[in-house]
Amino acid sequence: MNRAVRTTIADIPEINRRELKRIVGIIRRHAEVDLIILFGKYAKGTMRSVLGGYELLLVSQHGDGINTSKLTEILDTVFCRSDRKEENVFLHSCSLSSLKSSCSKGSCFFISVCNEGILVYDSKRCNYPLEPQSYNPALHQAGYDHFFKFAEFFLNRAESAWENRQVRMAALNLFYTADMLFKAVESVFYGEVIRCSHLEYSYYRVRHFSQLLAESFDPVQSGNRMWYGQLLYYLKYSRNMPNFRLYVKDYTDCLARLKLLQKIVEHACRKQIGIIANRMDAGFDTS
Repeated sequence: MNRAVRTTIADIPEINRRELKRIVGIIRRHAEVDLIILFGKYAKGTMRSVLGGYELLLVSQHGDGINTSKLTEILDTVFCRSDRKEENVFLHSCSLSSLKSSCSKGSCFFISVCNEGILVYDSKRCNYPLEPQSYNPALHQAGYDHFFKFAEFFLNRAESAWENRQVRMAALNLFYTADMLFKAVESVFYGEVIRCSHLEYSYYRVRHFSQLLAESFDPVQSGNRMWYGQLLYYLKYSRNMPNFRLYVKDYTDCLARLKLLQKIVEHACRKQIGIIANRMDAGFDTS
């Protein structure tokens, strides 16, 4: 079996260690957290964000109640990005039971975080580290097949409805297409999906796994912000607003973006599935 030498906190440059210590302190003051695991670029892990930065998994015994968006806002206020050597800090959160469940199912993301990550805080209440687990490539392939095929189905349905002048049906299926495509990425990289109708939240969760996805669908860009709002409008009002309208330009622009997203998602997911399979074929020790 091949086993990489595990990175320790001592391997990280001193200035980054000081920053991480301060970041961990801020997190602990504003969230009930039992474990904080540094993974990705600074842990030299295989599962890392294309955006770089500090990547931290926050684990709590008491559900998934850590609001990482709010916590990021607090962090950037208390310890300004401009004052940090590493500006990007990406926070992920899960419960201890969810972490154990994901690892037992063979989630590449969570197993990699546990196997390669650096524990930077431990409340000593979680009996960590967990029992070693192995990747389950079938989990990620099945998730991709399920959600990507549904995305294709909804996209075809939207085009058919538009051709038949079923405007409400076309609009609703445009939303479902985007939702399924983001879930396809979630299922391949995390091994699970979050049930949420806010596509911007889904984007922020999956942007780490494709540079093209991160750049092309960033809600900060005005065109993308309007697109996300447009899709949410379709979900909320296409079924019950008496004077609902879907204009030709809006439809064609939305359709073009969805087809671009479809290509990006397919490429990113197939690449990741191949990486997982190759690691298993090479006898990489995941335990």
